[in-house]
Amino acid sequence: MARFINLVATRSLDGNHDHLHRWYNDHVHLLMGCDALQAATLYRRTSPSPAPDYLCLYEFASAADFQVFETSAARARAQRVVREGWARTGIEIVQRTQYLRLGRRDDPAGQGDHWAALLDLGAGAPEEVARWLNDRVHATWAGIPGARAWHRAVDSGPAGGDALVLGQGGDPAAVSGALGGWADGPADPDFGTRPAAVRLRWQGSYRCLSVWTR
Repeated sequence: MARFINLVATRSLDGNHDHLHRWYNDHVHLLMGCDALQAATLYRRTSPSPAPDYLCLYEFASAADFQVFETSAARARAQRVVREGWARTGIEIVQRTQYLRLGRRDDPAGQGDHWAALLDLGAGAPEEVARWLNDRVHATWAGIPGARAWHRAVDSGPAGGDALVLGQGGDPAAVSGALGGWADGPADPDFGTRPAAVRLRWQGSYRCLSVWTR
């Protein structure tokens, strides 16, 4: 089930979001010149929040494929365009992190925006933390149609590491409150052990703008 994800979080510097959307379309198609990149999904924040303006998730079959992409001619060309064009002053990268997708569930009846959250998780056995994340996502969006996905940063281990969660649908206030309660809410040991610490770094509502696939 694991899939390698490169998250690039950005913000608009000049407020020209129409131009930014046009730029992303060009940028992703340049990157797709490398066959290792299988898909990309762009989300724009729709709620007031310190969270990034945009999240783009680039999908690879494996860490090895991501390394091929990192040194590819397609990425080098795209980077030249960034340095020499509008993006140099129009967009800022605020986070670039690689994740393993630990789980995903899709319900075709799902509608509405996605809620994204980035958490700092403390020490815990990786397999138990994965089970706990799965259960927390299930409990937060229980009975709500939509897509869910939960991830851990590739450098996470027994000492802790980042977690990225995406869930679609539901009342934003209720979802936000539920995520905020993950740190001290009830946890059932039958469904994984909570890590030693849970800190919510940011969260916000996002609309899916574009999906590029091969």
